Amino acid sequence: MRIAFFSDIHGNLPALEAALADAKARGANHLICLGDIVGYGPQPIECLQRIRQIATATVMGNHDAAVCGLFDREYFNAFARETAERAILVLSDDDLAWLKTLPYQIEGNGFFCTHGSFNEPEAFDYLSECEDAALSFSLYPNQQLFFVGHTHIACVFAQDETEPLPRKLPPEDFTVQEGVRYIINPGTIGFPRGESLTADYVLFDTVTQRVSFHCVEYDLAPYRLALVKNGYNLLNYWFLSPKASRRRTELSMRAIPTRRVLFDEKSGFSLQRPTLSKWLLPFFYCVIGLLLFFMVVVSYLVIKSNAKTPLSPTVAKTSLVETPPPPLPTPWWGTLDDWNFFPKNAFTFSIQGDALVFEPVKPNAPFIVESSRIPLTHFGALSDAYQIAYLPTCAGDVDYQIRCVYYRDDGSAVKGSLHKYKTDAPVQFIDKDKSEFTSIVISIHGTLHETLTFQHFSIQPKPSSPER
Repeated sequence: MRIAFFSDIHGNLPALEAALADAKARGANHLICLGDIVGYGPQPIECLQRIRQIATATVMGNHDAAVCGLFDREYFNAFARETAERAILVLSDDDLAWLKTLPYQIEGNGFFCTHGSFNEPEAFDYLSECEDAALSFSLYPNQQLFFVGHTHIACVFAQDETEPLPRKLPPEDFTVQEGVRYIINPGTIGFPRGESLTADYVLFDTVTQRVSFHCVEYDLAPYRLALVKNGYNLLNYWFLSPKASRRRTELSMRAIPTRRVLFDEKSGFSLQRPTLSKWLLPFFYCVIGLLLFFMVVVSYLVIKSNAKTPLSPTVAKTSLVETPPPPLPTPWWGTLDDWNFFPKNAFTFSIQGDALVFEPVKPNAPFIVESSRIPLTHFGALSDAYQIAYLPTCAGDVDYQIRCVYYRDDGSAVKGSLHKYKTDAPVQFIDKDKSEFTSIVISIHGTLHETLTFQHFSIQPKPSSPER
């Protein structure tokens, strides 16, 4: 049996049809879609109905979830949000209801599938680094073969029993080996982010255990025509214009209201630059005037605050003596059952009082530790503004990274920034005004050179301002 794995179709019907024809010619018996049927592209209806007709199984992608109301579109950039809202307007109630029934994960005969990461699949994290792959491997120790999408970049992560971390490999054909585990990303059908302008997919032969990557060329002209007919801005589609200089990230994040694309069937596409309108220059002067006014007001407030009379030494000393020190933040590590850590043969992980302790078993041991969801409700009413304070005091050499994911009651999440530390001094950063979130997941990974201790890693309510 041969199974074709498609991912990130994104409303590109010509690319989908070309890849389907190629997979059929190569003897594919089944098709599994790894999510993101809609979004970005101009033909979400046609692509969704085609997948509904022929796919053996389909998992939920983040664009699919956003269109059917299961993922907050506010986390998208302006370009992605606009195309998701366009899809909502054209899809039928039956199509939206079908999208809502899609699972976040599926398990086949010898393989496991999801769109993003296997850690909290409904959060749609990117599985793009070796540490991400290691965490997914640790969550499902009995699975050998995994298929994911989401990044739009084809690759393979491989790990055998002797390796502390997986290896990231290029998308080259291989045969599944006994004792080696694999995470396979087929790339994207309809919205490229790499160097290739092809529809990419993976073919898996369950008999020979052969995995092969395929890049299918297709005609871009019908795709351009569909974009123009449906009113999409071609400047957001970097791979259609040789003058775009491949600045796909910049083009997808900004709007260009002063330029518009014209299409003529004989001459093709042209970019029209309108002349300077009569109101543009006065508008520019108004903006400059408002900025100058704002700078004057801020300067006045700063000078006024600095001119306040300081407390005399006697008064200052008295207030320091009488004011009690603020209480220490409440530690909330939980128990060892609340934490996952990997690899367990490289280091030991324990909770000692109000501290997390990492003890290397091997020299220069890599480590990954992640908490389960830790509720925030025991710090007061949910209307309080939580001040998330990270105050690790570390004993020994430090070479680690921390990332936090914040969750709401409805299951939606925000992935925090990845903070990297390589120092022997205490480090602190604070996330303020987290009242909308009810739980948090902490991930820590890095390299252990010697014993590493975290203390005062805590959460406390932000003091509310007095009512007037």
